[in-house]
Amino acid sequence: MFSRRARFISFSCVLNDAIATCVAFLLGYAVRVWLVQAEWHHFRPIYPLRSYMPTLLTSVVIFPFVGYLVGAYDRLEFRRARELASDVVRMVALGLLALLATLFVFKGEYVSRGLLLTFMFCEFVLLAGSRWLLLVRSSWIRTRPERRRTFVIVGTTPGATELASLLEEGER
Repeated sequence: MFSRRARFISFSCVLNDAIATCVAFLLGYAVRVWLVQAEWHHFRPIYPLRSYMPTLLTSVVIFPFVGYLVGAYDRLEFRRARELASDVVRMVALGLLALLATLFVFKGEYVSRGLLLTFMFCEFVLLAGSRWLLLVRSSWIRTRPERRRTFVIVGTTPGATELASLLEEGER
């Protein structure tokens, strides 16, 4: 039961990270296009979004994979805020490095550096925000006693039966 719950939490976090990566990329693209339309500084027009689909799909795969490599999805419900924050920083830094290496290997020189920087900023904000919500939600669930159940498995031997009866008496 506990391993199923841990797997479910881990899977939901991976799915959340993949969705956050996709949203961050699209938001970064929208900001970059807006900066061109506003004629801000020296930004030049970039390629249409369909040209960046391979980069988007690659980043949706890379970031959760990096999360698995750094152990960001292990025992999430027991992690402290500091560990969650350092996981986000490591995921974004190593994910950016892996994405840049992939773009270098596959000669992705058409990808805008401004788009990548905006994407990384949005990725960091979205991942940090989702981890913060995970932390707040888990502490909220832990502080509500009606949602929490504690049980002890004691066995079937005579000593275990006696221990179970003592535990039941202690609850009353």
